[in-house]
Amino acid sequence: MKHVTPLRILVAGLVIGAVPCAVAQTFTGLGTGAEAFGVAGDGSVVVGETPGFRWTPSAGLQQLGPLPGSADPVVHAYSVSADGTFVVGAGTIGHVLQAYLWSDTEVRGLGFLDKTIPWSQARGVSADGSVVVGYSTIEPATFAFRWTEATGMVNLGSLPSSAPFSAAWAVSRDGTVIVGTSKSESGPEVFRWTEATGMVGLGDLPGGTYDSFALALSADANVIVGASYGPNGQEAIRWTQATGMVGLGDLPGGTFNSGAFAVSGDGSVVVGTGNGANGAEAFIWDATNGMRALRDVLINDYGLDLTGWTLNGAAGVSDDGLVIAGTGTHNGTSEGWVANLRPPCAGDVTGDNLVDLDDLSTVLFNFGQTTPTGDADGDGVVDLDDLATVLFNFGNGC
Repeated sequence: MKHVTPLRILVAGLVIGAVPCAVAQTFTGLGTGAEAFGVAGDGSVVVGETPGFRWTPSAGLQQLGPLPGSADPVVHAYSVSADGTFVVGAGTIGHVLQAYLWSDTEVRGLGFLDKTIPWSQARGVSADGSVVVGYSTIEPATFAFRWTEATGMVNLGSLPSSAPFSAAWAVSRDGTVIVGTSKSESGPEVFRWTEATGMVGLGDLPGGTYDSFALALSADANVIVGASYGPNGQEAIRWTQATGMVGLGDLPGGTFNSGAFAVSGDGSVVVGTGNGANGAEAFIWDATNGMRALRDVLINDYGLDLTGWTLNGAAGVSDDGLVIAGTGTHNGTSEGWVANLRPPCAGDVTGDNLVDLDDLSTVLFNFGQTTPTGDADGDGVVDLDDLATVLFNFGNGC
């Protein structure tokens, strides 16, 4: 005869009595002094500094590093792979700054273009972590690089110029397209690189000082965002093959000055910094609504409580455009933040769009505590209701 233990009865009762519960969209501070720079494509991980960190809803903020041969955490964490597995940035060994590739098994220094002038930073990583891009010093200037396991760090050169310079800032999901800024004969200019075409300049906005730079690339490689100088001053830009370089404007009320720092996977959502009536302010842009102050959108469209918060800039966005991270001030103190605008996903306390063992272990680890970590129903305490919500929705995707 099969015995039914009290634990089995308890779990069965919880599941039978459970109703689907869900936590609404959220806005979360990342801690005093944190500065967010990137969001994983799936929205599960935020990276930033200082020092370099990796943040998840379940584990919170985790310092990264150190590089082999160093006792210090890495200084910068700029970008993260599609599923959050790999992080890139720069760390120090002694006084030397070196690009790195981080995973949960190792922190790997990527070297330099010129070992006699050791200095490098990594700014972008492909979805699977196999391609890293950034910049490193080599006579007579700094140049963009592309790194793979097979090739090591490879110099991508420069646009034709009497004073050559380049820096790679982002790479496509598959690692085949790289964007950044290079010095052309006209001035600093956005470039797009592929193995077939090499480095190709994309011009700038008309009417201002010749100066444009790329800061992000959509995962599908079709949309580039950054900034350029037009007749009104520095302006956020969005480039496609069909439209060329288009200015996105600025927030009203302040001196004209905006820049686009990140773009969704299909290029439909752009985030960055504008200059409103109160100074630097995070923006969100889409073709339907144009540029809007992100703080206003979070409050008016999603009902989030941002009391005490000023959002100075948005620096990362997920592929679906619904997880956004950046930096601001909270009650006058600098702090990073992340906004998750996805529809409620019952039981998914880790924010990875799947209710699985990670969610169950998070609830059990935090059971009985008054913490948002593991609080599936948002009532302020991790209790039997949260356990029931996870069990009821176990195995569901969102």
